[in-house]
Amino acid sequence: MGVIEPGQAFSIIGTTSFHAVISNNLILDPFGVGMTIAYLPGRFIRSMPSMAGTPNLDWFIREFCDSERIAAKETGKSIFELLEKEVRGVPLGAEGLLYHPYINPGGERAPFVKPSAKAQFFGIGLRHSRWHLLRSIYEGVALAMLDCFANIPIQISEIAVSGGGARSDLWCQIFADATGKIIRTPQATELGALGAAMSAGVGVGIYSSVEDAVKKVVKLKREYYPNSGNHQKYQQLYRLYQSLYQHLWDDWDLRVKVVNNP
Repeated sequence: MGVIEPGQAFSIIGTTSFHAVISNNLILDPFGVGMTIAYLPGRFIRSMPSMAGTPNLDWFIREFCDSERIAAKETGKSIFELLEKEVRGVPLGAEGLLYHPYINPGGERAPFVKPSAKAQFFGIGLRHSRWHLLRSIYEGVALAMLDCFANIPIQISEIAVSGGGARSDLWCQIFADATGKIIRTPQATELGALGAAMSAGVGVGIYSSVEDAVKKVVKLKREYYPNSGNHQKYQQLYRLYQSLYQHLWDDWDLRVKVVNNP
């Protein structure tokens, strides 16, 4: 993704959601959460990798979207194209419906460590459709991104986003609006393989440095700019998002004891 300078941030939205910022100092705060990884000489990656990204969508599609899967197969369209058309018709905030994306069986590990944490919808009413549920899932993963970056003590202005989630224009715009940061997506898709090839190129002298490799190889696909009005609304939702999981902290543990099912 070309993220090599201190203060640059990136997110990989895939099976997990890996959020990180480059630093020129060894930063361990908040202690015991996330990882700090040695990177280039004099630089570190301070990360907050939450447990689940796109599996939240996968679960919804598996349980609620049989007709859309059939339609996608018959028309040759992407199922995500069909779903996002419906989601765009739901207003920001899903009319009071909020989702915590802690759907992984292992709970959550960033920006807090809680093996008993579980996903949940909050605020369901008779007016809500399955598309409200889906909108809240998109927004819940975005609020989890905001929560992770809010717990990394480094100021950022933009986030490079890759992974399956980066293919969604709708989701990337929600990321921008929720975080209040510019979202940048790269042209390349298999970035792990590309990064390995670039590193090899530096090693054998094809590129004079990592910076030279980034300049010559990494290409920008698109930028998404935050809407200030939408960001203010997401800030309000974020306060509720945090308050809810803080109040659920002990109840998650109680649930394990009651149902005997972690």
